[in-house]
Amino acid sequence: MAEKLFINSGKSSRGWSYWSDFFSCPRLFAYKHAMGLNLGGSDGRTRGSMLHTGLAHLFAMWGAEQDGGVLVGTGGGTERVTSSDALLTPEEAIEEYIRVTSLGSQFKDRVVECVRAYAALAERPARIIGVETELTGMLGWRAGRWGLHVCNGMSAALGLNLAEVEPTPLEYEGAPGHGEPIVITRRADLIRADEGGLVEIVDHKGHAHASSKRVRDEYRMEGGWSAFRIMARQLFGAKYTGSVVLNLLQTLRPYSIDEIKLPPAPDADATFSEDLYRAAHKKAEYEVGLAHWKWPMRRTSCFGVYGLCD
Repeated sequence: MAEKLFINSGKSSRGWSYWSDFFSCPRLFAYKHAMGLNLGGSDGRTRGSMLHTGLAHLFAMWGAEQDGGVLVGTGGGTERVTSSDALLTPEEAIEEYIRVTSLGSQFKDRVVECVRAYAALAERPARIIGVETELTGMLGWRAGRWGLHVCNGMSAALGLNLAEVEPTPLEYEGAPGHGEPIVITRRADLIRADEGGLVEIVDHKGHAHASSKRVRDEYRMEGGWSAFRIMARQLFGAKYTGSVVLNLLQTLRPYSIDEIKLPPAPDADATFSEDLYRAAHKKAEYEVGLAHWKWPMRRTSCFGVYGLCD
């Protein structure tokens, strides 16, 4: 029997979690990504990863039952799955996550119960286009326009024939990545369409006590949403609603679901490509000219995540 598919619901290869560390605090970036220091994890992150894994397999199984199947993100890229029998069940996937990472065994029953509750509460989307699919954007020129352009296999999987991107490379002698394209990746938890074909990007967020207003305020201006919106417009055109939807799951009884459509941020989207270009070159400047422990510090960035930065 063929080995069943375990969907990659982890961080994307050059994702917002990478770039946001530099935007938030360059010294934190240096500690984590340049020096490779282990700053510790958290039980909350582990439970969140397990929840994402279970939900990915739930939506992928629903999507595989559709005509034409569903696109899913794997370790090797994007794959179309046309049978739910090809996938691990959500429960099996959570067990596989524990086996692969050696984390979270104490949370297994709680997370499995939460995923099952979600499956009972949730309304299936009219169309599930993608689950944990990775979108890659490159800074450069396409069809006479400069900016962030989607450039990975997702466009081909959707049957698009986009022009090649002429990259604007990192230009900083002596820095890692000098002469190479500047890229950002985003893994979309869920890409769905309504009965009219309008497309939305959905991001799952598990919270012990989900508060819509608090979460909306917390996530509204996160830069990673701009990357999603820019690339989704290129992939889906007028069918893309412009929305990023937060799918809030209360992870304690009584289980509940609340969806928030983040408000548009046209100014943030308009400047995102330039912001990313400047950040890449500022990072290169620090890499060439400063010892890692001398990179600028923003003392409020880590409070509540890694503790007070002193």
